[in-house]
Amino acid sequence: MTSVPQYDPLSAAHRADPGTAFCALRDAGGVFHDEAHELWVVTRHADVLAAARDTVTFSNRTSASGQIRLCPEARALLAAGPRPVDTLLTLDPPAHTEIRRIVNEAFKPSRVAAMEPMVRSIAVELADALDTGGPVEVMDAMAVPLPMRVISRILGVPEDEFPVFKRWSDDIASGLSADLTDDEQVAAARSRIEFYEYLLATCADRREAPRDDVLSDLATLRRDDGSVLSDGELCSIAVQLLVAGNETSTNLLGSVLYHLARNDLWPAIVANPGLAPAAVEEALRIESPVQALYRRTTTDATVNGTTIPAGERVHLVWASANRDPAAFGDPDGFHLDRPELRTHLAFGFGPHYCPGAPLARLEGRIALEELARRYPRLEVDLDGAAWRPHFHLRGLLRLDVRVHRS
Repeated sequence: MTSVPQYDPLSAAHRADPGTAFCALRDAGGVFHDEAHELWVVTRHADVLAAARDTVTFSNRTSASGQIRLCPEARALLAAGPRPVDTLLTLDPPAHTEIRRIVNEAFKPSRVAAMEPMVRSIAVELADALDTGGPVEVMDAMAVPLPMRVISRILGVPEDEFPVFKRWSDDIASGLSADLTDDEQVAAARSRIEFYEYLLATCADRREAPRDDVLSDLATLRRDDGSVLSDGELCSIAVQLLVAGNETSTNLLGSVLYHLARNDLWPAIVANPGLAPAAVEEALRIESPVQALYRRTTTDATVNGTTIPAGERVHLVWASANRDPAAFGDPDGFHLDRPELRTHLAFGFGPHYCPGAPLARLEGRIALEELARRYPRLEVDLDGAAWRPHFHLRGLLRLDVRVHRS
């Protein structure tokens, strides 16, 4: 096996320039064992795609082994609370298929299309409120509140509870990283338990009095045998929807503004808002909001000439696959006319393709349309942009902009 550079998504060098880091990993063989994190890393597009397709060899049943090493106090908190079970991210077909059918029903195309007026009204409110007199930190001003308010409304959360939902989402998302202190792990565990308790009480209410929201669907939709989702299944699915619905879109919105400014493409969006969907796709590709996800080998697997033993954790690095020159021309460039625009793997692939992808695309498109309609000039402080440290997620902590109405 070829000697490879260190795989360290948390390093400052990787955060500043992931393209160079991924290139080095692919050039060094593309498949290697990362002893520091006790996992195998797969980085080339063809290999990542093949593994995502092969759900038998590369199983999603990763939860039992523990994706993150927890301190004793955090582990005890989670053990004493409502117990989630394997669902969307951690089940394989055929068990996964029925759960996915229920979630697909909650996010069916007609329902997502019907969300556009609600998403646009929030985007209009936030865009109108941007301060034209000075720099605006656009993550706090728009990229964070837009998807947070959208997913909260979809789940049927009252507006006065948005702040606590945001805290829960942030803590739970941070708990997915691999560099937390014991105190941070405990905070993430407490937020997860609080969210579970809130969720179970709310779903009990929805079963008694369903509303037109996703939680009502999840609480009342039935399997083929007539049973409803268990409490553990509801908890697991709702956590995934909350984090994915918040984190993915927030990271996307920051990245698309960053790259449009970096490539002097904001005037093109202003002149032709119809390019907004292309900008969203290219941002998803070049800065995949979810950088990688786990699999576990069920048998010995050979990937690009390297054998990964059975029972090993495998990291499929979507972000590296999306910058592979074997799949994308000028992979580190940002191009609105890219012919491979919709072939990226930012939302995964196959049976585990992200069910919230249409909603994330809708939010990204509408945000760009409303900003372009109001602000023909957008200045972005690229040097001051700060990328968050996280093992799995890619997004900006800070992005300062100046907006101009003329």
